Amino acid sequence: MAMRGAGKPLVEVRKAIDAKYHGMPTPTPYPTR
Repeated sequence: MAMRGAGKPLVEVRKAIDAKYHGMPTPTPYPTR
């Protein structure tokens, strides 16, 4: 789906996507935008 998370752990990608879809700030140390 998102190739931007290709170099990141599946868990991190999942968190970023989940947070983005929920409209909440991502708990990840890197910007998902």
